[in-house]
Amino acid sequence: MTCRNVETKLSAFVDSELTGREMFAVRSHLAECESCRFELEALRTVRSLVQDSLETPPLPDGLEARLLSALDAEDRKSARPSPRLVFAGGLVCALALLGFVSMNQKIERDKERQFVEGVERRLRSDIVFVSDGDAISGAPIVTATAYGRR
Repeated sequence: MTCRNVETKLSAFVDSELTGREMFAVRSHLAECESCRFELEALRTVRSLVQDSLETPPLPDGLEARLLSALDAEDRKSARPSPRLVFAGGLVCALALLGFVSMNQKIERDKERQFVEGVERRLRSDIVFVSDGDAISGAPIVTATAYGRR
């Protein structure tokens, strides 16, 4: 790497903004070139003087408290959902629940219909006998009367 290339990269080198290869190349050049090392130290000195001369002005009295208060008020305001949003969310949930219940009822009716159709088929073919029902659950008791005959 030439001195001209190193001089264009010194600022980025000090800020560690170069790629690994570039950092290695600049370091290698600086190890051998006294003139570029002098430029690097001059750049570091100027940066240090500039940073030292920049003073942070003091904050006005009460500014921090006012800022924190304003931020808290904004947080409280944004944390409360609007009534319209709450109503819309409730409506969506109610419609979803209604859809679920009606779908569940349809599934149960379909299962019951399939069961009844199956029992009726077996009754017609004299394969099963259905008694009144179980004393505890009330479900019909289906008993096979013929095996393998259709």
